[in-house]
Amino acid sequence: NVTFVSGEVKEPQRNVPKALLYGTLIVIGVYAFINLAFLYVLPVEIMAESPLVAATAAEVIFGAAGASLISIAVIISTFGALNGSLLATARVHYAMSKDKLFFSPLSRIHPKFGTPHISLLIQGIWSSILVLSGSFDTITDYVIFAAWLFYMLGAFGVIILRKKMPDVHRPYKVWGYPYTPLIFTIFSLLFLINTIISDTEDAAMGLILIMLGLPFYLYWKYWVKKKI
Repeated sequence: NVTFVSGEVKEPQRNVPKALLYGTLIVIGVYAFINLAFLYVLPVEIMAESPLVAATAAEVIFGAAGASLISIAVIISTFGALNGSLLATARVHYAMSKDKLFFSPLSRIHPKFGTPHISLLIQGIWSSILVLSGSFDTITDYVIFAAWLFYMLGAFGVIILRKKMPDVHRPYKVWGYPYTPLIFTIFSLLFLINTIISDTEDAAMGLILIMLGLPFYLYWKYWVKKKI
């Protein structure tokens, strides 16, 4: 989601690609080493049954106190991840509002902090409603299909834009074009097809969630913009 805040990044054409590359490599490395540590400490059978593998591994190594500390660390880490998610997704509503595709108050900038405070507030309220509804986990399962659909379209859109707008200034170009976005598009499509076959209900609900937004898109595109 770092691309969502690229408008607020210094030298985004240089720093956003670096953040994507280094961030991805660091996360892969950390996940790999942590899972290797889990496998070293715990049998696979215990890992499969444990609701929180990190706490179970810490209990084996450090005792009950270690398990409690790891649980607290996981909670803190979750808050950090949610902070980044709220920060990034609020910028989507802000950008849509600036483009006259969403409610105009969401494009307001705080006079002191320079942040889209209305968009952040609405995002926080809506997220809290989802959590308190008790259905947040289920909604996340539905959204995964919809998210990967747009990931695929975004990658394929790179190829389309190169064809339709060949002379546009591009400070950053995709490595290995056109093979990189094409390979990603194909793998995303295969993932979506597999989800439709193996988890039809979640895939269908993901599509329904997308379709629910269609009337609002048409309203802002053809009715609101016509008034401007």
